[in-house]
Amino acid sequence: MFFAQLIRGTLNAMNDDAANLKPILFFLLAEDGIFELMEIWSVLHRQSVGFDLVLLDQTGGKTKLPPPIRKAALKTVAVGPEGLGGIINAISAEMKNDLLVFTSDRVFPTHDHWIQRLCEPILSGRAVAVFGRVIPAPGGNYFLNNDIEKSFPPNPSKVDVSGFSMDNCAVKGGLLLQKPFPEGALRDPAAVWRASNGIAAEYCPSAIVQRYTLLTIGGIYRESRSKGEDMSVVRDGPSLFAVFGEIVGGIWRDVVFALSIKKPQYLWFPFLYRFAVHFGYYLGTRKK
Repeated sequence: MFFAQLIRGTLNAMNDDAANLKPILFFLLAEDGIFELMEIWSVLHRQSVGFDLVLLDQTGGKTKLPPPIRKAALKTVAVGPEGLGGIINAISAEMKNDLLVFTSDRVFPTHDHWIQRLCEPILSGRAVAVFGRVIPAPGGNYFLNNDIEKSFPPNPSKVDVSGFSMDNCAVKGGLLLQKPFPEGALRDPAAVWRASNGIAAEYCPSAIVQRYTLLTIGGIYRESRSKGEDMSVVRDGPSLFAVFGEIVGGIWRDVVFALSIKKPQYLWFPFLYRFAVHFGYYLGTRKK
């Protein structure tokens, strides 16, 4: 009897440990979500590692949840103007999972083993935070696609992961007890967390998602500004002089690129695009 109880207790403890390795998948229903939820779910529900699904609704209930997603979600939490950080910290502490994965309806996972690939460096002890590669959606603008390819090259040793989005990352949950996500980040809490704590992150090129890149100039400006607003939680933005240096340098590189691919008809785009990216981010980082 004693040995049976001991064996049963050991097996239960092992099962508990295994359960802790199953990640929480925080899925943000974004205000600017692009992809259809059921199309994303057609990939997510086949993830071999499994996950505990938590929906974070930034739309005020405007996004209609398909029945399979509604049934799978353990929680659906409204995201208010206070940001995502406090909500994620509280749910993580409550559920005690040791892995957190973030995505949203802004991006589309490209394969069934996306979560597994994203979490592997954390499970193996190589990293406490991992960011996957973001590839452009088919038909995206030449300059946006070129920027993405330069930002996320195949060689991970040449990548600065500080600018990666929360839409494609994993974080070691236990670390959040000592270093919780900052309050106030509405869009990119993982990047803010990494910047504020000097966290060592790893780039995982095999964990890829498809991101919508057919943005208008206004959409690029708003996206850049919102990223700046998130980063203003932990640090000041660049100087105006530095911003205009980045704009001029970016325009020059884009003009050279447009001529190299024999697309002179797109020469007008860099002047608007670079201004929207860098000046939008600059205005976002201004302290309120």
